[in-house]
Amino acid sequence: MKTNDIDIPFGTRTSYQRPYIYRTSSITSTCIKMAVLLLLQLAVLVYTGSYAAVHVILCSFLGAVLAGVVQYYVSHVPLYTLFPSLLAGLLSGFLFPENYPRFAALILVFFLILIINFVFSGFVNNWVNPVILITVLAWFTGKKYFPSILIDLDSLFSRNPSLMFVQDSKLAFGFLDSPVTDFLNKTIFGWFKVSLPNGYLSFFWDNHSIIPAFRFNFLNIISSIVLFSDDTSDALVPSLFLFVYLVLVRLFAPFVAGGALNTGDMILALFSSGTLFFAVFIIGWFGTLPMTLSGRIILGIFAGLTAFLVTGAGTSFTGMTFTVLLCNLVNLFIRMIEDKKNMAKLVSRM
Repeated sequence: MKTNDIDIPFGTRTSYQRPYIYRTSSITSTCIKMAVLLLLQLAVLVYTGSYAAVHVILCSFLGAVLAGVVQYYVSHVPLYTLFPSLLAGLLSGFLFPENYPRFAALILVFFLILIINFVFSGFVNNWVNPVILITVLAWFTGKKYFPSILIDLDSLFSRNPSLMFVQDSKLAFGFLDSPVTDFLNKTIFGWFKVSLPNGYLSFFWDNHSIIPAFRFNFLNIISSIVLFSDDTSDALVPSLFLFVYLVLVRLFAPFVAGGALNTGDMILALFSSGTLFFAVFIIGWFGTLPMTLSGRIILGIFAGLTAFLVTGAGTSFTGMTFTVLLCNLVNLFIRMIEDKKNMAKLVSRM
């Protein structure tokens, strides 16, 4: 017996309140999931006493809330349509440096969200990621708050740049770092006759970056599992982006600066520059991905290549932002080609 193309065992009583089943999560539910995962990181910021970062994030979110209030009373839009705006404000706050002026963050987010909503007809119809627009404008208006790349050539040519970065940055090791590292070295890594230096676990958990989005790589991995495991977000483009970028870093990062091939440090590239945060929350923003499988494969490969050219081996505070901006531009051309092909198929069938 079949009902709505779903096989039902004979004799089973089944009732349906709705005639359709959604294959993917709605934009509203996706925004809620992302917001919950970001609030978890916000809670950890509070726990670690990073109140400056918390204040900037809250000011950015407040700017999005005020913009949503204006849009609601001017355009009388349904409340659920404001969820992407609120999420964009929250994400933007995580990409502001913790020393960025609070009022400037609020005003910047408020006006840009209003412009996007009223001029470009909202976030979903806009081909450029609004979070990226806000971050790029924040960088142009406040470059002094964004540090430059933190790794130098001497560190890049070393055997273990990520370890040198951890040691040179005087990262405060967590109280569990040494016992957990010793346990792993005696059990798992001992079988392979290798050892994990102290500091890696702290770097993985909290690298103390001045940009909140770059800090908690462990929580970003948890977020990726939550968002990608149930098809809340498309994992193809982020996965290709990470794969291509890390392979290029491993093969060519020191080589392009005069070093040896196949000696790049993928750990440094993955756990700095906000690589995981951008892969999970930013690169797949609504309306900024191609519609076809081939288009998404092309965009994912382009994203990885661009990240390597712009960000390099890691520790860049703006590299991933400009990577996504260039991906949005390429996506525009891919979508134009897709539309032309679809129109040609429609004409041929008519």
